[in-house]
Amino acid sequence: MSDQYRLTVWLQAGAGLRISETLGFSVDCQRDGFLRLRRQISAKANQGDCVTRFVPLKHRTAEAFRDVPTPLFLDQEIGLHLKKWGTVELDGLEALFAPRERGKGKMPTAST
Repeated sequence: MSDQYRLTVWLQAGAGLRISETLGFSVDCQRDGFLRLRRQISAKANQGDCVTRFVPLKHRTAEAFRDVPTPLFLDQEIGLHLKKWGTVELDGLEALFAPRERGKGKMPTAST
């Protein structure tokens, strides 16, 4: 596994996120002591006919969200990831998990 995706494992194990929620994680999700999830990555995010890479959470509307408490170590892991990798602006969001080279690679999805 590439080091840039290490945080995906911690988000799933430490906060119980689904893989699609993890890959849709952006800076605006992080709060003090919890995560506010509003979107997930689309299964079609890396296909040419994809209209939007980010879609509402499973069984929720676009306005709905879910809050998930985070242990201290996970907040620290998010901070370390941001310090080392930063973010990539994608569809108006500061995404943590996106292709690092513009025009190269594919957007990671649950089947990646």
